[in-house]
Amino acid sequence: MQHQSLRTQVRDAAGRLFADLEAVGAYRTADRANWQPLEDCGFDRLLVDDPDGEGWPCAASVFGHLGYHGLAVPLRESTVARGLLRRAGADADLPGPLTLAVLDGTSVRFETRGAQLGLAGGALTVPWARTALHAVVAGMHEGEPVLAVLPLRNPAPSLRPGQNTAGEPRDLVATEPWVSTAWHRMPPGSDARGWAALATACAMVGASQRVLELSLKYAEERVQFGRPIGKFQVLQHSLALLACEIAAATMAVEVACSTAQTAEPTGAAAVAKVRAGQAAGTAAAVGHQVHGAIGFTDEHRLHHLTRRLWSWRREGGTERDWALALGRQTLLAGAEGAWPLVVQLSTGAEA
Repeated sequence: MQHQSLRTQVRDAAGRLFADLEAVGAYRTADRANWQPLEDCGFDRLLVDDPDGEGWPCAASVFGHLGYHGLAVPLRESTVARGLLRRAGADADLPGPLTLAVLDGTSVRFETRGAQLGLAGGALTVPWARTALHAVVAGMHEGEPVLAVLPLRNPAPSLRPGQNTAGEPRDLVATEPWVSTAWHRMPPGSDARGWAALATACAMVGASQRVLELSLKYAEERVQFGRPIGKFQVLQHSLALLACEIAAATMAVEVACSTAQTAEPTGAAAVAKVRAGQAAGTAAAVGHQVHGAIGFTDEHRLHHLTRRLWSWRREGGTERDWALALGRQTLLAGAEGAWPLVVQLSTGAEA
């Protein structure tokens, strides 16, 4: 009961603060001033301090509110980066905000440069690089998972500003001559990609829930052919379908966050990202079906949410990427291990 109360307190505090930030337009542009209140509340340290063993569940509540209010701040990246640093036994008290980049096995790679670790292979897309003070880069080096802390100020690497569909910074950073100020080996089996995907899934569920609420409200208010459009069966069906998708995604995220408290959430995070992606696709389609053209106007909140959902579906691994990973995991489990694996991924418990 104590744990539930703590998570409720964190969730309510995040909801109040994020609503205030949304009211002053923090969902439109990335402003450094929007970051300080989040840092003052310690939301970026939830995976470091792990309050009462509820770090991931508390972080999930905060990420959910982040998506619900659509704030333009690097909170997911900074929180996960600090948590991974603590997981590696490293100093997680770097000045923030931080950002996180996970190498995906393409051209960019780690290479040893004397006692330091550097990046080679071209340019790397780094979320919020123009805003963050340090980037935590996760990847494999010599067969082991490692983290490298790379400075984004003093000296600053060569950077070409970019953005995703939602307008969030996704900057292209030249890897040469970027050299780590500190690098750390992660415990065997560590899954930085799974952590990042799980944080994104939490935010996607929050944004999808907000789209549902906006759509329900608009369907009650908008009158067509003499009655609210929410009375039309086709929209009722669409809204009910969206509610079901969100319920399934919420459960997948809950199971994955529970798993992440005691083990690497690779499989559970894959399920969460797939289900959150499916809910996001339905949310964007249904939201714009209900709202029509008004949902695309600059003043309306809907498209600020759906553009994030479209962007986040592609980031941290698509549904196809994670579904293939789940398929490979199931095949490796074999005939006898397939059902216990399904039970574990569905409930977080051993069969």
